[in-house]
Amino acid sequence: MKKYLLIIISALLIFIPSRSLAYSKAGIVIEESSGRVLYEDNSDDILPMASTTKIMTAITAIENGDLESTVKASAYAASTTGSKMHLREGDELTLYDMIVALLFVSANDGATAIAEHISGDENTFAALMTEKAKDIGCENTAFSNAHGLDAEGHHTTAHDLAKIASYAIKNDVFYEIVSSQKKEITINGEKVMYYNKNQLRSLYEYGIGGKTGYTEDAGRCLVSFAEKDGMDLISVVLNSTDMYGDSIKLLKQAYEKYSFVKVASKNDIISALPIEKGYFDTYAVRFPYDVYAPLTNDEEKNATMQFLILQSITAPVKAGDEIGRYALMSGDERILLGVLPAEYGIEKKDSIPELMRKIILMNISTDF
Repeated sequence: MKKYLLIIISALLIFIPSRSLAYSKAGIVIEESSGRVLYEDNSDDILPMASTTKIMTAITAIENGDLESTVKASAYAASTTGSKMHLREGDELTLYDMIVALLFVSANDGATAIAEHISGDENTFAALMTEKAKDIGCENTAFSNAHGLDAEGHHTTAHDLAKIASYAIKNDVFYEIVSSQKKEITINGEKVMYYNKNQLRSLYEYGIGGKTGYTEDAGRCLVSFAEKDGMDLISVVLNSTDMYGDSIKLLKQAYEKYSFVKVASKNDIISALPIEKGYFDTYAVRFPYDVYAPLTNDEEKNATMQFLILQSITAPVKAGDEIGRYALMSGDERILLGVLPAEYGIEKKDSIPELMRKIILMNISTDF
């Protein structure tokens, strides 16, 4: 059994903002890198999410398809109702260009075409989306289609949708598309300019982009990405009568109350561990990267970092093996949790019999 040593260095306070949503049924703001919730209201209520669905459609397509492959629209895809890019049966685009249309003009016909291209049919692709959501950590999300039109069993929560958005924005292809204002795509060999209909960048100076959605059941929904002073925020509002107004208000309040604070530096030494059965006596445990956290002024003054670290290491150890964890705490509330990996591998020290066996084998192989 592995034994761990608990090291406590300091402590935090927690800040819970008052209700800020004026027009939305549910909402949340999270800091992207840590996932820390900075504001939430009804964030675990299960609700339809309309075309914000297409964030998962896009990332599922990016991860499971060849972006340069050709998507050919079926008659079924072309007949999909709602917001469209007006595909006709037989129209051909690369998967990349189809994802641009999906995110820029919320193309329902494009979403169906993507689903058929990746999985053969819409239901199989929707199941793939649901499975991915569970892998991300979404407990209350299920997809019945790739476009977001109202359907039984098609739902999420503001918190789950923020997790999906946080996962997606880390993907370079998704980020590059969703943050662009215009792109030229090719349909059947002809160049066509598409413009991003999301208004966040024009309404909010720190807005990067996002995804809108609307159906009668879901109301207006919006996922927004923003960046200011190195801190990336994601806001989600569901069933709203003023989705941009509520989203921008939430983002502004979060940037006013929180700063992105460096709480640990890469290569800071945390502890020196004894090595058993290795060629060296001790192993320095270090932070593998700079660690930042969104904190209020009071929290910054009273920051607490805790470490749970192995009391010793027994060789062999592979680079990347977990040798401890760190947590940034606010009283009993955990703000951050991270893994401390082994920086390099440690070989097991040979016993005398094993060493002799290697020498003998070396001599035998030399003779041949």
